[in-house]
Amino acid sequence: MPAFATFLSNSKYYSDMRKFGLALCAVALLAVSAFAAEDARVVIDKARATAAKENKNVLVMFHASWCGWCKRLEKVMALPDMKPLFEKAYVIVPLTVMESEKFKADENPNGMEVLKELGGEKQGIPFFAALGKDGKMIMNSRMPVEGKESANVGCPAKPEEIAYFMKFLEKTAPMVTRSERDLIAKRLAEAK
Repeated sequence: MPAFATFLSNSKYYSDMRKFGLALCAVALLAVSAFAAEDARVVIDKARATAAKENKNVLVMFHASWCGWCKRLEKVMALPDMKPLFEKAYVIVPLTVMESEKFKADENPNGMEVLKELGGEKQGIPFFAALGKDGKMIMNSRMPVEGKESANVGCPAKPEEIAYFMKFLEKTAPMVTRSERDLIAKRLAEAK
């Protein structure tokens, strides 16, 4: 063995470098796991615990990065005069589903199963459902249609979709007042 290699293998320098390399690998693994999407059921369970403490319901919102209607609804809900109204009524749980191949890693594991359980199978996105503190669904975004199967309102845009969303809020967010619901309806109608 060359003298320099013998020096490295017997030296404190080698031991320190080895420890540094192991620490670097551990940090890299933690960083990768920190950015992995959390299991949908775990996210909902955490939200239910928070909702119980804060006397709110859970609003589960299914979306994807490519979904223009999802972004439109999220934009309305994030407006400065809208966000406090939704946050006083709900613990909001955004779940990523149906992602494009490029962003498949962003999907919440078990998200599609939860979407199906909440009535969103073959309904498209955005899809939303309100859960009580007990985890049972109170109502979802499937609007009854006379003589047909109910249909997902997605991002409420048409007058009948907005009217259904107002019923949804009335039933699942009773602390949102009539005048606040009217303001939400107005913002949805104005959304572009």
